[in-house]
Amino acid sequence: MLQKIRSFHIISIFIIMLLGALLHFVYGWLNNSVFAIFGSINESVWEHLKLLFWPSLLMATIEYFYIGYNFKNYIIAKAVSIYIGVLLIVSFFYTYTGIIGRNFLIVDLSTFILSVIISNLFSYYLIKKNKFQGKYFQIIGLAMIFILSLAFVAFTRRPPDLPLFTT
Repeated sequence: MLQKIRSFHIISIFIIMLLGALLHFVYGWLNNSVFAIFGSINESVWEHLKLLFWPSLLMATIEYFYIGYNFKNYIIAKAVSIYIGVLLIVSFFYTYTGIIGRNFLIVDLSTFILSVIISNLFSYYLIKKNKFQGKYFQIIGLAMIFILSLAFVAFTRRPPDLPLFTT
């Protein structure tokens, strides 16, 4: 069972990267407000977080129905790992741009790739170690995902006047 979940995590890394790359451009291609929720509508850090979040959530959902339901800590493991991926993007971006003084596309892409990989490795680690088992942890995981989903919808439509949300 762990071999299947490991294989799915490895496959997910590549699919999340591919879907994230597509979501970077989908709003510009289609100019449809529905896609604004899922893809980046500008070059702000916030909008780039969606490129990790939505594909990760999609893959986690598919994986849940394929094999994840067998693990009592699956939902919280995925929620925590997605938050870690999002926080890594923010941390890496502001750390390196704070040091260098500007951003570079190659570093931004590397940050995204590294965040996707670390997020999935952490998810696999939590599932494998059976950390955070139980119904309440799973409810907390669902709440975490719901809150971040709601934030992406709300702040895409009305972003606060903060550096995270501006280009």
